[in-house]
Amino acid sequence: MMNEEINRYMKRHDRRHIFRCFRKELRWFIAPLYVSFSIVDYIYSPEHAPMWLIGRLAFFGAVLIGFQLLKNPKIRRNHSFTIAATTVILANNLINWMIYQTGGATSLYLTGLILVTTTGIELLRLSRRQGLYVNIASYLPTLVILGLSTTANNWAPTLIQASFLGWMTLLSWVFRGRLDVVATTWARARNNLEQMMRKLQRTEFLKEHFPPQLRERIENGLENIPAKQVLSMAAIGFADIGASTEICNSLHLSKDWELKEKFFEAASNRATQCNMVVLHHIGDGILFMANYSQEQDWALNLVSFVELLLNDFDKMKLELGLQNSHIQTGIKCSVALGPAMLGFIGKNQKYFTAMGPDVNLASRLCDRAMPNELVVSGRVWYVLKNHMLGWDVSEEVFNDLKGFDTAVPAIRIRPRTLANETKNTCLVCGSTLSIIMTDEGFFDVSCPNGHTNPTSNSTEDNSTLAA
Repeated sequence: MMNEEINRYMKRHDRRHIFRCFRKELRWFIAPLYVSFSIVDYIYSPEHAPMWLIGRLAFFGAVLIGFQLLKNPKIRRNHSFTIAATTVILANNLINWMIYQTGGATSLYLTGLILVTTTGIELLRLSRRQGLYVNIASYLPTLVILGLSTTANNWAPTLIQASFLGWMTLLSWVFRGRLDVVATTWARARNNLEQMMRKLQRTEFLKEHFPPQLRERIENGLENIPAKQVLSMAAIGFADIGASTEICNSLHLSKDWELKEKFFEAASNRATQCNMVVLHHIGDGILFMANYSQEQDWALNLVSFVELLLNDFDKMKLELGLQNSHIQTGIKCSVALGPAMLGFIGKNQKYFTAMGPDVNLASRLCDRAMPNELVVSGRVWYVLKNHMLGWDVSEEVFNDLKGFDTAVPAIRIRPRTLANETKNTCLVCGSTLSIIMTDEGFFDVSCPNGHTNPTSNSTEDNSTLAA
């Protein structure tokens, strides 16, 4: 933050303090206390008390007029400090009038003059220069009164009082300068703290939403998160909980709450593990992007994500006692591939998302998915078909998707873990297939006996279906 911005911030803070805070204190505390000094006036100088009371009330009325003017935003923005300084000067010169009428150098109100000047400058948050103007405009008439009221043989007390007023002016100048330094330092410290908090928020966002390798590149400055970018081929997907509303209505609200908490955590963790980016949580699920870095192997990552998340969800149901429930719940997933705009939305860049027609298509396909089912568009299936090893596949055309005037072909895919046993075993030796991580860091299906194409028939069937 530049110095000019700091000064603008402090002036805004001061105007807000004067207009909102001090006005209330003035009406309910300072003004009644100020007027109550009329009792002291009556005791000290009964012959002048009625006239001084009128002066005090007139001053209070002038202050109220000033604050009425400050309701105008233009006046408050340009003249708030001028009105505040004028208010203190009026109060002090009213006291100077009282000093003149009560003997000048011997007046009791000299102490009140110093008190009002010091308190007014502090309460109204006047600047260093404005405080100096107020001191000069308040104490100069006092010095003139002291000089006029001093006899030839009594200059010593007057000089002492004049020196004291000069010292008060100097102390006010130094003190206000120190306060300005403190205020500027505080504003800078606050700005640094806010920048640090934004950096921590960004770090936490990266930890929860980005894969480790990509997160490390961003934190080291090797790659930036763009505020906005357009991708020609973005694989955008939804992962949602099926029958969440039924769980909430039929079982208990706490069950649905706990299930969503566990699901959000598991889905975010699995997505980042599989080199995908979590855009944000939406409704009962998450919006993710499978090819943020435009890798060619995003299809394997997507398959791994869906299968691992299904296994996690089975564990969640077991932990929450939902495995024997009559409610048919599960994970619904969908993915569409096409142009999309990706980046942060919002003044503080806290909302990271994607927009585009294929994002909407993925959302509509997720609504049509059954529990434990993945529904993808034709473009996605063209990439996935060689990786859907042992999964049940069926084609369907949707004619009534909201926002789409034409028929939309899609592919329904049920994972191999939910298919019949022949899809989970090697077609060569009959051994149960397992998921392994390759040397490149991707997941794949492997036969324990080392056969290189354990599900060739299934792949051929899928390819035929896609054609």
